[in-house]
Amino acid sequence: MPWHKLKPQHQFGKTATLREDGIALSGEFIQGENLLKHGWAELFIDSALHRVGFKFHDTQTGNTYKLSKESKTGRMLQTTLLQTYPWISDILDNPVSERRFLVETDDLEGRLKQHAIRYKDGIDEYDFSEIEDAGARKLEEKRLLEEFKDAYGRLPKLNTITA
Repeated sequence: MPWHKLKPQHQFGKTATLREDGIALSGEFIQGENLLKHGWAELFIDSALHRVGFKFHDTQTGNTYKLSKESKTGRMLQTTLLQTYPWISDILDNPVSERRFLVETDDLEGRLKQHAIRYKDGIDEYDFSEIEDAGARKLEEKRLLEEFKDAYGRLPKLNTITA
C-alpha cells in the first residue's frame, strides 16, 4: 500500500498569517496565483464579515502597500494599520498558529477558464453577476437555477447542489 503524506490542517498551503507588522502571504499562495512579479498590493478590510482582501499590482499607486520578500516565494505586506480594527487586534492576541488563515481567491475569470479546460463539454452555460448582499445573491442563484431547470428539465451538470 502506498504512503500518503498528510499536512496539518491550516498550516501549509495557500495561507495568510496576520502579524503585528503586517500580513505574511505564503509562497504557495504567491507562486500558485502567479503573483511573484507583483511588488505592491491594495488592502481591503470588511469588518462586517471579518474579511481581508488584496488586489495585486506591478507598480506603486497611492493606495498600495509594498510586498517585501519574506522567503524565496513568500511575501510580507507591511502595515500596522491592522491593529486599528478591534476584531483583527483580537486575532493578533492569539498564538501564531491561530492567526494563519487559508486564502480564498475570487478570480472568477480564472475559475471559468479552469472549468472550461477541466470539464470541456460538460459545461452547460455560465451565468453570473456580482451581488454584494448575501441574501439577495442566494435569491438570484435560486431564480437562475429554477430558470435553467424549467428550460432544460434538469439542474446544470456542474452545479454543486447536484454534484
